[in-house]
Amino acid sequence: MNNLYKPIIIEDFIIGRHVTFHVITDGYNALPLSSAYVYKKSEEGNSGYLTEGMGASAPVSYLDEQLEEKIAHKIFFPLIDGLNSEKMSSCGVLKANIIIDDKDNPYLIGINVSFGDPEAQTILPLLNDDLFAVMYSASIGALSDDYEFLNLSEDHSVCVNLISSGYPNKFKKGQLIEGLDEIDDDSILIFHAATTKNIYEETLTNGGRVLSVVAKAATQHRARDLVYETIDLIRFDGMKYRKDIAKQRVLEEVKDIK
Repeated sequence: MNNLYKPIIIEDFIIGRHVTFHVITDGYNALPLSSAYVYKKSEEGNSGYLTEGMGASAPVSYLDEQLEEKIAHKIFFPLIDGLNSEKMSSCGVLKANIIIDDKDNPYLIGINVSFGDPEAQTILPLLNDDLFAVMYSASIGALSDDYEFLNLSEDHSVCVNLISSGYPNKFKKGQLIEGLDEIDDDSILIFHAATTKNIYEETLTNGGRVLSVVAKAATQHRARDLVYETIDLIRFDGMKYRKDIAKQRVLEEVKDIK
């Protein structure tokens, strides 16, 4: 008879804007890094397979100081206090995946105790402080003594992941990557996620998400142009990437200026 009754879980269906938010904590205090928007779907227009990340942009324009305060007091500080009450004090990075509804109420949909990827490639170039010094301060419980706030750049950054065709399913490895030696711009960072070297010291693909190309500039519009101009220099068989990373963010930026 009991088999006729199965438990169900009823949850609110939350519609809103997504944001990823990182803080560094010493277990008692927390300091925010830049917010970021992550593009998870494999195809343009946020369609296709769900991946670990096809790109990201930072900071998120709709996350103002008032909303950051709300996130801190509704999500991060209760979380830190709760961990302490359970004798599970967390020291290091907390990454929150948050949905913000149309009334600017933040809802936590996921939490991690590490940097996100590709969020880290996108937000860390905007940190002007020495990351090692900040993390060391957090590790000895001196975060609030050493830092009133983190020194974040007013620049914008855009990250686009270059992937092997077929990712996140089957893909080929060992494809020769060309064009990396043509990149000479201090505004550009190239992160190797899945590459290797052959006996000739040539760079080859060695996984699904191969490279993260990151550009930093005074506006998101310029950062986006820079990242795609750089991608045009890179070549390998089966190279694929989304061409709409930060496109909507740029349109919002232009609208705000007008």
